[in-house]
Amino acid sequence: MRHRVLAITSVFLLAVVFACSDPLTTRQKTAGSGAVVGSTVGAGIGSVSGYTWTGGIAGAALGWCAGFVIGGQVEALEKKRNDIDQKIQQCDLEIQRQSDKLEELKKELEER
Repeated sequence: MRHRVLAITSVFLLAVVFACSDPLTTRQKTAGSGAVVGSTVGAGIGSVSGYTWTGGIAGAALGWCAGFVIGGQVEALEKKRNDIDQKIQQCDLEIQRQSDKLEELKKELEER
């Protein structure tokens, strides 16, 4: 019976996470995953002492909080990486522009 309740709860939480119509952010995905893992682990630990529901709820809350914090850090790192990628692309364009200008100047100098 306990395993059935745990399975139903896990499936319900997964359905809630994946039922959103908008694409989930990294923070939301990580928080949802943390809640599912936390509820599973919490229910498993709680079932040893007879507190399956309490353990599952506490585990879900702690897992959600940990996932939310970790997801926020991952989003910040992704933003930094995207900013750096954009700067690299700008530098590549500038290098190409300078290279083209250098070639023009070389041709101009050879023509003299």
